Amino acid sequence: MKRLLIYSHDTFGLGNIRRIMNIATYLHRAIPDISILIVTGSPMIQSFRIPKGIDYIKLPCLSRTARDGYSAKYLDSTIGDVIRLRSDLILSAVLNFKPDVMLVDKKPYGVKHECNWLWMVLLDQPLLSQTRW
Repeated sequence: MKRLLIYSHDTFGLGNIRRIMNIATYLHRAIPDISILIVTGSPMIQSFRIPKGIDYIKLPCLSRTARDGYSAKYLDSTIGDVIRLRSDLILSAVLNFKPDVMLVDKKPYGVKHECNWLWMVLLDQPLLSQTRW
């Protein structure tokens, strides 16, 4: 079984998550032996019909503020604490799901560089990076 992890920072709206769901659904139909995990901050992910073979991890929501800043949308936490939580969840998803391929939508470093630890961990394992990525 092949494994694909899709990361979408998605902080609001339907555009990004709709595109990600279309890609995931297409790939699932085209490649019958694939398991897809979507990691997203979209508050709308649960509104989609999720086919068998696709699942998701919902990251804590963020809100955009003035001048392209961010704040916690629902949690009573600082943006730094929420970014650390999101970063830990993303890293844990990758390390435990062990995808063969990872697709990143738009922001390879994530919101406020929440994916930096992920890339450092993966690049620190040259054999894994070369053979699997």
